[in-house]
Amino acid sequence: INSIPDFMYFHGMYDKSEWEGIRACCTKYYPGNNYGQCDFANFVYVNGTGDVVARNFTNADQQACAYKIEQLAYDRTWQIANNDVYNLYQDCYEQTSSVFGSAARKSAYGMSADSLMSKYKIGAKLHVQAAITDMLANLDPASTDSQGGFQCYMTAALTQYFNQSHVRDKINVPDFVQDWSFCNSNDDFNYQVQHNDTGAVFQQILDSNYSLRILLYNGDVDTACSMFEAEYFIEDLAKKNMMQETYTRREWNYTIASKYLPQIAGYTKRFEKGAATIDLLTVKGAGHFVPTDRPGPALQMLQNFLANDKTYNTPIQYDLTRQPLYPEFTQDGDGPTQAPPTGATVPTGAGTTGQPPATTTKFAGLGSPIPVFALLLAVVQYFV
Repeated sequence: INSIPDFMYFHGMYDKSEWEGIRACCTKYYPGNNYGQCDFANFVYVNGTGDVVARNFTNADQQACAYKIEQLAYDRTWQIANNDVYNLYQDCYEQTSSVFGSAARKSAYGMSADSLMSKYKIGAKLHVQAAITDMLANLDPASTDSQGGFQCYMTAALTQYFNQSHVRDKINVPDFVQDWSFCNSNDDFNYQVQHNDTGAVFQQILDSNYSLRILLYNGDVDTACSMFEAEYFIEDLAKKNMMQETYTRREWNYTIASKYLPQIAGYTKRFEKGAATIDLLTVKGAGHFVPTDRPGPALQMLQNFLANDKTYNTPIQYDLTRQPLYPEFTQDGDGPTQAPPTGATVPTGAGTTGQPPATTTKFAGLGSPIPVFALLLAVVQYFV
């Protein structure tokens, strides 16, 4: 509640007068509040289903403030149909249904700068017009992401995948069980929110004095679990527990391969108390589904965390070149699949041997290859 108005305003989603208006409400009715971090919970509350609702006031102006905050801290983030709450910059230009459901389509993929140069080089010069024409032909008109519009149709793909008969058989789903669907809208689904703040849980963790390393990461364009939300929470927790700031906020870099220059992948900060450390980290350009939006940086982040490398800058030490699946794993429609032989080698050019990497596959009726691990991670993270 407290962080979303700032987050949306700083990303250009709210007008300056609107943002200043709710700030004025805070200083007028609760002058003891810190202007830099207003406690909007004085005006609104979270009900049992997780909605933010205005409190009731007898003062008309104060009630108007409550309604403004309800709108800016919740309604205009979660209730606008064509806004992707999980990624501010995710656009699906060919949507025919809600943001997570879309017809699959084939997406064009561009070429690397090196291959472009070699293809259109005439003597010592580049044939610029031909190169630009070819690049424009490879632009994806359906989405702004780098994953071929995967986020636009991943729910439709997952639904179709789980409802194939051979998949249901493999996960032991009887025929009498209904089809799998992404969200349960049945009347018997009566989940009630009991905890709006996990502060007590983190306090128990710190009070346990266990030797723990904790990583909290956010995509920096996620509004469902924004980086401000995590930062406000951890900063308050650190202040309350007098945690030491091991290092101040600094960038961490992702390097896809040794021949390429490092790129800023986000920012990180560490707090420490006794045997416990908390790393607060952002992933640049990622939304809620960090492994889907930024798979390379996400993998490097996790490897560095497990290796206790507090810089998060150490590149992955194995080949990340994408490889196609074997034909038996790209079968369309229902039917059994044949497992690869034990010890099968990766096709020529992969640079490694061993079991083939499970990077992409095709679901029945879907023309575009999609990253299976990213799909599963995206679904898991959706429910977190």
